[in-house]
Amino acid sequence: MFKKNPLPWKKTGMLWRLAGTNILLMTTLVIISSLIIYNTACYLVEQIPNVDESTQTSFNETLYTYLLWMSPLVILIGSVLHFSMIKKMLNPVRKLASSTKVLKNGQYPSPIDIEQDDEIGELTHNFNELIDRLKENEHIRNKMLGDMAHELRTPLSNINGYLEGLKNEVIVGSPSLYDSLHKESERVIQMINQLNELDEWNDCVKSNEKKNARIDQVLTHCMNLFNFEFEKRNIIYDICVDEATLFIDEKEVHQAMMNLIQNSIQYYDGTGEILLHGKKRQGDYFISVTGPGEPIPEEEREWLFERFYKVDRSRQRKTEGTGLGLSIVKEIIVGTHNGNVGIETHENQHTFWMTIPYFSKKS
Repeated sequence: MFKKNPLPWKKTGMLWRLAGTNILLMTTLVIISSLIIYNTACYLVEQIPNVDESTQTSFNETLYTYLLWMSPLVILIGSVLHFSMIKKMLNPVRKLASSTKVLKNGQYPSPIDIEQDDEIGELTHNFNELIDRLKENEHIRNKMLGDMAHELRTPLSNINGYLEGLKNEVIVGSPSLYDSLHKESERVIQMINQLNELDEWNDCVKSNEKKNARIDQVLTHCMNLFNFEFEKRNIIYDICVDEATLFIDEKEVHQAMMNLIQNSIQYYDGTGEILLHGKKRQGDYFISVTGPGEPIPEEEREWLFERFYKVDRSRQRKTEGTGLGLSIVKEIIVGTHNGNVGIETHENQHTFWMTIPYFSKKS
């Protein structure tokens, strides 16, 4: 339960607090300066020879009157100028405060114009970037929920339809029917298992068993495991990897590579080769899997490594992927091994790549 402000009339804006504090300070300095000027001038005049008492008194009164009228005028002019400057400087802060209220109400505010090249300008720039990131996160979250519902609905609808047909004796059970039901149920189980694996990686539940391992041997072994699949689909493949020893969790990197290669086979479309490259670079080891596939729109590429994200429904209908393979690659390489992942594409030729530092930090 939130407490209300017991003294709402005492709530004062930052503008008035800053202006009041500085005006008070300026007033104090003007008064002190006036006193110093008055006393110093009177003393100096008093030291001048042949100055009688009436002249001295007249000078003192004139100077006193001058300072008495000029000091408030200086304070007034300075206060107005200072208030205007403070108001202009705090204008972005007021806009930020207004935008945060809009954000608190569940809406996205319009971008704030950056008026100053200072800390406030940097704060405004960061706030605008935060809003953009929140919009992107909401977009991908909505996309994920829609894709997840679609991915689960398809096999469950098939299973439900078959079972309803068996119940109403519209169809007769057969080995092929039971095999279809089994495959659909396995697909749902696979999706749930991969979601659990992702949660374990995100929560650091999985124990990292990093050790020195020959990355070239891991890559070659993973590629060779798909020999049967390559022969079955008449796909030509090639391996070109540099020898190197990396400090990695071999099981996790093996899983990431299997997902990457499986993705290239699953969405293979064309007649070109699938190429696996591993290259030593300064600071890290570069791994890429290149192969032909359907064109990927530019605006979709940055989301490919997110959960359940797929380019379009047509690809979902043609394949039976869970939409989790590349997100697992990202969790393993970026989250566990402090590397990077990405994609480069040119028309129908796509290259999925990842980098692993030679000495990744221990978790």
